[in-house]
Amino acid sequence: MYRTRRPLLALLAAGVIATMSVLPAATASAAFAISPRVDVSAGWRAHIQNVGDRWASKNIELVYGTNVFDFTLGTQGQSLRLEYVSLSPVVISSNIKSVIGSRSCSINVQGHVQNIGWQGVSSSAGTRGQGLRLEAIKMWSTCSDVKIRYSAHVQNIGWMDMKTAGQMAGTSGRGLAIEAIRVRMELPDLSWVPDRLADIDCQMAGTC
Repeated sequence: MYRTRRPLLALLAAGVIATMSVLPAATASAAFAISPRVDVSAGWRAHIQNVGDRWASKNIELVYGTNVFDFTLGTQGQSLRLEYVSLSPVVISSNIKSVIGSRSCSINVQGHVQNIGWQGVSSSAGTRGQGLRLEAIKMWSTCSDVKIRYSAHVQNIGWMDMKTAGQMAGTSGRGLAIEAIRVRMELPDLSWVPDRLADIDCQMAGTC
C-alpha cells in the first residue's frame, strides 16, 4: 500500500542537503533532531430510531501510531433503523510537509431514503425527525490518499460486503433499513519516517 516512498524520500533529503550547505558540520546533526508528527482527526454523527443523535470523534498520529480509522455508526441486534449519518472532514496537521501536507479532506456521502430515493451529494445522508429509514449509502473521499471502505448492516440480512469509492452499500427498492454502517479510513503509512530521519542524521554526523 502507498508505494511512493522513493520520491517522498527524495524531497525530504533535498531539504536536508540544502540545510547542510549553510550549517557547520558540528551543528548539522542537532538541527535535524526534529520530532516528525502528523496528526489526523475525524468526527461523525448518527441519528438512530428511538435513540436520537449520537456523536463521536477520533484522533490518530501517522508517524508513530496507526494509519487507519475504524468506527461503526448505528446499532446491531436491536432492530433499530439508522436514519441519518454525517461525516466531518478528515483534518491532517503535519510538520513534515515535504512528505505530507496539512489539509482538510471532505468525505462525500449520498443516501437512498424511504419515500425519497437518492438524495444529493453532501457530507450527510438520511433525515432527522421524519422516521424514515436510510436504505443505501455511497461514500468517497475528496483526497486521493485518504481511502474509505464501508459496509452496511441491513435489516433481515446482516453485514453485507465492503464497498469503496462511491459504490452502493445497502439495498434499494426492497424496503429494508440500514441498521449500522462500518467505516474504515486508510491514510498513508508513514511508519518509515523515523528510521529515515535517523539514517540522515547519522550520515551527517559521520557515524553510520
